[in-house]
Amino acid sequence: MGVKPHYAMYSALIDGLMREGSTDEVFRLKDEMISSGIELNLAAYNAIIRGFCKYGEIGKAVEIVHEMTRMGCKPNCQTYFWLIEGYCREHDTGRVFELLNEMERRNSVPYEGTYRTIINELRHCQDLSRANGLLRKMFAGGLNQVLLSVELSLCVMLMKYERQDVGGN
Repeated sequence: MGVKPHYAMYSALIDGLMREGSTDEVFRLKDEMISSGIELNLAAYNAIIRGFCKYGEIGKAVEIVHEMTRMGCKPNCQTYFWLIEGYCREHDTGRVFELLNEMERRNSVPYEGTYRTIINELRHCQDLSRANGLLRKMFAGGLNQVLLSVELSLCVMLMKYERQDVGGN
């Protein structure tokens, strides 16, 4: 009486292996799943995407998103979060905003953490204009949690202060 692996077991293994950076083993498991007739689920795809983004391989993460879409598995808010975080690590705010627009077209609402990640990157890049625009869009869309608004407002105020301090010296 052997235990036959199923998608949940594979997903858990994939998640653990990606956390360890064992991408070769992940692809072996992925191939094993497919040859066994087991489709990857959203959790497995997201684990792979998160891992690639974490290790700075955003191009591979995007390839996985294309693959999952071809397989009929649609990206969710978590998928977008990992991609946005990956692009923020590369300081590619243009692509970050493309992903936000894509989310909007798909009626997918970003997590608060997604906004925090973007605002922090905009602060790092000293892009006050985009940060203010994003804040306005968030509040217009009803994202009014007090803690989030205070945190993000402070980030924007700090950006203004840093910009004035740099300009004044």
